[in-house]
Amino acid sequence: LRGQAACRAQAGARSMPILWSGRGQTFHRVSAMLLFLSCQFAVGLSFQNVAPPGDESIKVEPLVRLLASDAAPNDNLGHSIAFDEGLIALGASWRSEPRQNSGVVYIFEGDRDHRWSRHTKLTVPDRQAWRLFGYAVALEGSTLAVGAPGNACRSPQTSGAVHVFQRIGFGIWERVASLVPNDARMCDEFGFSVALEDDTLVVGAHLADTGAANAGAVYVFTRGQDGVWRESDKLLPNA
Repeated sequence: LRGQAACRAQAGARSMPILWSGRGQTFHRVSAMLLFLSCQFAVGLSFQNVAPPGDESIKVEPLVRLLASDAAPNDNLGHSIAFDEGLIALGASWRSEPRQNSGVVYIFEGDRDHRWSRHTKLTVPDRQAWRLFGYAVALEGSTLAVGAPGNACRSPQTSGAVHVFQRIGFGIWERVASLVPNDARMCDEFGFSVALEDDTLVVGAHLADTGAANAGAVYVFTRGQDGVWRESDKLLPNA
């Protein structure tokens, strides 16, 4: 895997009932939807026959692999993963569409029988090169946040951005916001990491100059009753 690639797993307690048959024995059932990234940039879902912690006989059986039908070399599909309520968002942040390393996000929808189909591909709104759209993704319900931090100071320069999409129908996602911080500076790589819960969006800008070069900062955005996302806080390390 590339050094920048990351294997991320999400399994909320609501979707992960686990029944034990006794200490040292295997689970009766694991119904969690777990994600992992293989060296072929494919994603497997639903681990079965998983042993308890500490048991070296853990056996992983992916039931399905998700691939991009238009895959190209160095797309880095699976660089970022978000999963919620039968939807999966996969970032391919190095895909050159429409321009070099613009990045894309694929969205799959599944059913209870582990049948998954791709129904959307999102591209960076400004259609510029080196945006790395999809470097980070966060998904909750019908809201998707996509980080596009850019790649340091490659041309065209950018401070980075986070684009927020709303699902308005099957396979239909509408961009409702493109966020940058009030004190944005070029090469901050805002959007390097994102987290979303309810009406709160947290965004990392790991190269922001906050008291020292590339010290980093975290910005908090809040969605108001009018549906508009506004910057509400900036988090810095304690002095």
